[in-house]
Amino acid sequence: MEAEYDLNALPLFLALARAGSFTGAAERLGCNKSKISLSIKRLEQRLGVALVTRTTRQVHLTEAGERLLAGLTPLFAELEGLLDQVETDQQTLQGELRITAPEDFAAQVVAPAVVAFSERHPQLEIELRTGDSVADMVKEGIDLAIRLGWLKDSSLRATRLGEFEQFLVASPAFMANHGPVSHPRDLAALPWVTFT
Repeated sequence: MEAEYDLNALPLFLALARAGSFTGAAERLGCNKSKISLSIKRLEQRLGVALVTRTTRQVHLTEAGERLLAGLTPLFAELEGLLDQVETDQQTLQGELRITAPEDFAAQVVAPAVVAFSERHPQLEIELRTGDSVADMVKEGIDLAIRLGWLKDSSLRATRLGEFEQFLVASPAFMANHGPVSHPRDLAALPWVTFT
């Protein structure tokens, strides 16, 4: 069984062909000449044909080397273009972003922030879902959930965005009818409404 091609040798060959010398290719790639020389030699052995003729200061491509260069040049140009596109895509936010938040908080805080964010990233499609029930983010395809309250055990990644306070309040009429409350345990005997 023949050994597989070492595709890592191809960019080295391309650099060598462009530079015209092992020294120039090594400087261009930031590696040593012996690495390039050894890789090219192994590639030639695997192909069973000489790709370059070596002199003391320069290398010249053989006919086989010229054919390989002619084939590799458009392939590497396309590959570099693809890598540039992927890098550009990472810098430009695009696709879909699904956010969920409690209804009141979404209306007052999240919606204006989403509008501003959307203006900065016009290629991004944002869906804001409101509701107080805790959603299954994975099942419902939600990317970001904003919730108020205490963090429950979860494998999801959480970041604190801010703090809020809760107060226990009663009207003067209620207090007049039910008497003073001096300890939290006194609440158990009173009719009250809680937001859970």
